[in-house]
Amino acid sequence: MKGTTVGSINITVEAETASSSNVCGDSPVYDGVARDAITQPLEVEAEGFPNENVNSILFCPSDEENKKFSTSYSLNLPKDSVPNSSRAIVDVSGELPF
Repeated sequence: MKGTTVGSINITVEAETASSSNVCGDSPVYDGVARDAITQPLEVEAEGFPNENVNSILFCPSDEENKKFSTSYSLNLPKDSVPNSSRAIVDVSGELPF
């Protein structure tokens, strides 16, 4: 089994006893029916080394026009990055005056 895309996929394996009693030649075979199944996630990770870029900014909305602040960042990915392995995390925290 080989993962071809980055991410998580559930793999299910099922087993069931044979319904025919002549599968093993002359050897006795259990004639009841038994079955079982299990599902487990398969995690496929990208090859290579993680690359992290952190951008920080401190601002005070009361100093801005209309007391609103806006900014943007460009995410420049390496040309050899693994397809579908990129992600961005935005963390905003604030301190409100009392």
